[in-house]
Amino acid sequence: RLPTVGDYLDHYAETTPDTVLVKQRTAAVTYAEGRERVDRLAAALLGAGVRRGDRVAVYGNPASECLLIFLACARIGAIFTGLNPKQQLDELVHICRQAEPRLVFVVGRLGEEHAGKVAALAERLAPVPETVAAGPAAPPGSRSREALEAAAVDRGALGAVAAAVEPLDPVAMVFTSGSSGAPKAALLVHGPMMRSYAVQAERWYGRPPIGVADLPINHLGFVGDNCMTLMVGGGSI
Repeated sequence: RLPTVGDYLDHYAETTPDTVLVKQRTAAVTYAEGRERVDRLAAALLGAGVRRGDRVAVYGNPASECLLIFLACARIGAIFTGLNPKQQLDELVHICRQAEPRLVFVVGRLGEEHAGKVAALAERLAPVPETVAAGPAAPPGSRSREALEAAAVDRGALGAVAAAVEPLDPVAMVFTSGSSGAPKAALLVHGPMMRSYAVQAERWYGRPPIGVADLPINHLGFVGDNCMTLMVGGGSI
């Protein structure tokens, strides 16, 4: 039982480095490779001005990239907020006005209409968050993932920030359905979240599990039930 999301990534990167952390289509990322990619992105987030407690929004469908961005946020104490492409523009505006994300990543194989939707979203927010294109749908004025990583801080600075993340720091912000009013933000916290999935792993898994991450990224189900429950058990997503 480990206290933070990053502790689990480090643990399996050291003990089972060649086990697949996540696979999408034919592209597989091992725990060792995953830690390297997560640290590179975490350093890029710091270079973009993201700090502990800042929110980072991700617009897209379930994908390996969404998981890696979540893990990079967790590494530096930032808070992941998922945005579902099926949500209406007004819903996305409400969520982002509550979350106030520093960056909005656009992930995956999305059509051009989604680039326009994200651009319209940014125009209705103040301050306007920077958008980062991590897929073919690039909103006007967005920065590429490669350009973001080119401005990363050095790994020494990353290590100091990562060491300061505490078990009671928030790691994700999810929103209720809003069935009785506007959706309300709920914070997920490193320690309690990891503890709950460690208990589950002890009860359910006789060996490292393999599971499918198919729930919308704005739900607890994606970061929690789909991804963290498998990663805490040393499994593959």
